[in-house]
Amino acid sequence: MTDLNRADIIEMAKAAGLELDEARADTIASRLSGILSELDQIPIENMMSAEPVQIFSVKKASDRG
Repeated sequence: MTDLNRADIIEMAKAAGLELDEARADTIASRLSGILSELDQIPIENMMSAEPVQIFSVKKASDRG
């Protein structure tokens, strides 16, 4: 997998309506690249047998107390 770079992170942030300075984008790119590298080491056979799991729910503002 290709490592993410500053430009990739800034582009994704802009698409999400966020602004990042270059130093923060570098930090995020480094961390995400590390995570992706670790995920690449998981055998595909293990991934194919995994079932999706919901780990969080999104509440609307009107649902909050």
